[in-house]
Amino acid sequence: MNQKRSSELARTGFEQFEAGKYSEAEASYREALVLADPNHWAVEDYHGEFSLVLRALGKTDEALEQLKLSLAAALNAASDNTDLNVTIARHFLAEYLVELGQYDQAILSVRPYLGTGCEKEWLLSIPLVRSYLRMGHPDLARQAMEEALEKMPNEESADIRQRFQNTVAGENS
Repeated sequence: MNQKRSSELARTGFEQFEAGKYSEAEASYREALVLADPNHWAVEDYHGEFSLVLRALGKTDEALEQLKLSLAAALNAASDNTDLNVTIARHFLAEYLVELGQYDQAILSVRPYLGTGCEKEWLLSIPLVRSYLRMGHPDLARQAMEEALEKMPNEESADIRQRFQNTVAGENS
């Protein structure tokens, strides 16, 4: 393990990704993850960022696995399932499952955690709404959206309500 070098490689990998140098980014992230302390707080980010690189390279299965590893790292670092980093990792995993057309899996990855009091729980509703819409269940999507908005602080809800409505409109067109 060499966490300092791992962090440097991950940073380089992200820069390469942003520059469109996906093969180089892949090599940087692979090495970064080999050198990383598995308990370091940034490992979940490395896996999440690496999934973007793999997606750009068309490596769908590996990208999905990296998102699962990101969630596992977030769970490992968190005190419980209500931690914000866990919610974010779960959200990104579910969103990718929606992109892959794996709607049932997306729903299963978020539905059990709704109503558990996790921080920014409404994030989990976005892939849920999108899955229901793509499966042809607009009533379930609307219900999930309304439940999410009820749990959201008022200062956030106006903007998020508009985003949800745009999602519903976009998915129905």
